[in-house]
Amino acid sequence: MKRAAFIWRISQAASASGVVFVPERRGVRHEVWRCGRLRVVIPRRREIDEQAALRIRAYVEPALREGWRTQAARSDLGSARSDPGAGRAHVARADFAWADLARVDFARPTYRAIAERSGDWWALHVLELPGVFTQARRLDLAEGAVSDAIAAFLGTLPRAFDVEILPSLPPEIEARLEEVRALRQEVERMERAAVDATDRLAQVLLERGLTVRDAGRLLGLSYQRVAQVAVSRRATRGRTRRVAP
Repeated sequence: MKRAAFIWRISQAASASGVVFVPERRGVRHEVWRCGRLRVVIPRRREIDEQAALRIRAYVEPALREGWRTQAARSDLGSARSDPGAGRAHVARADFAWADLARVDFARPTYRAIAERSGDWWALHVLELPGVFTQARRLDLAEGAVSDAIAAFLGTLPRAFDVEILPSLPPEIEARLEEVRALRQEVERMERAAVDATDRLAQVLLERGLTVRDAGRLLGLSYQRVAQVAVSRRATRGRTRRVAP
């Protein structure tokens, strides 16, 4: 939904409940808003993903008490859509408290963010920081979005902490992913075993007097690779002779 309309609805509900709803801090892609005693991060995008909007609403609803339900009963969404900026005058204004960019904590905590698919977006919320919500188009963009949201919420720099993205997927998809990961691990194990067996056989062929090119032809390897095996074999023999009494 439109961000301006969404903020307008919250401000109206806050006004009906006698709760202060004011912007507190602005980040690069997010703003921190104060809703009563709660602090919530709202993405600075024209459109707010439906799942993110639902989670933000659920988070601030206890502070709004009856105000939100009163606003919903009035069905004023139509006026918000026709003139999203009309309600901005009702939002209490406050000076932005800008972050002290020079402050960086020595400890580097890791924050985990759940990523839930919602339409064309990934809706993200941070487990350790209730009130931090954001969204991203792709999973490879999720970490940057979450980092900026946390930095705005805490008033620090993104490099002061680590972020782990935890995609939330349907159980059947998660089961198939685990199967694919297990198969890949098995393939990697077999590839390592094949390389080791090939190297050992190359050493045997060289020890029996075959040339590097002949051994490479039999094994399906380049002669350069077989030459590397020969060099490794000579180096191993040299170390064995030095160690022997």
